[in-house]
Amino acid sequence: MRLIDADKLYKYIDDEIYTTDKYAEVEDILDIIAEFAEETPNKWIPCSERLPERDESVLAYHRNVSFDYQYVSWIDDYSGKWAGFCGSLSDEVLAWMPLPEGYKEKGE
Repeated sequence: MRLIDADKLYKYIDDEIYTTDKYAEVEDILDIIAEFAEETPNKWIPCSERLPERDESVLAYHRNVSFDYQYVSWIDDYSGKWAGFCGSLSDEVLAWMPLPEGYKEKGE
């Protein structure tokens, strides 16, 4: 999957291409880009809005008393608490985002 900056593309089309006589087609394209931008998986999701599925590895934004950090974490299916590779995590998790797809060699 190739990620694009949907906001930047939207602005470019709106500023540069929208001056053509194909207004209806451009409007349709801008609507599609706006929908895509809302669905892009690489945006932080506040835990107050929703949590990931249990045992789904995600990038989580943690806060402890000294500093904030990002760590691959999941909600443990057994305990229902946030966990990571070093075990159970007691720090507050503010937000999370899905991990990107794994690397694939060409031709796979």
